[in-house]
Amino acid sequence: MQPQSNILLLGPAKELSHLDKASEREAFMPCSEFEKLTEKQIAELAIDIVISMFVCGSLDCLEISQRLARAGFTGRYYVLVPDLPDPQIIIDEITQSCPEIDIQIVTSPAAIKEASQ
Repeated sequence: MQPQSNILLLGPAKELSHLDKASEREAFMPCSEFEKLTEKQIAELAIDIVISMFVCGSLDCLEISQRLARAGFTGRYYVLVPDLPDPQIIIDEITQSCPEIDIQIVTSPAAIKEASQ
């Protein structure tokens, strides 16, 4: 049996609420609240997976990745984006800046469920 992951869903809950709530290990957080957290507070969340929209409040996914990396996050980060012609550009930019983060670009929440199984 695989250990359960602590999952942080960033952004408007209404946009992410169609992700099936699989366990009590999932937490929704508004972008505005995440923006106020210190690196220590992010680290204390002990998260394994982060899910956010491409832009979350005043932060984009690169800035979120950098904040996560500075807090010691080494898990998987799913970024929900509109259908893009070349999502590899986003992956490359984040991987270059934050190589310790496993970045996954997805165009629908269903792709997150498929990728995590």
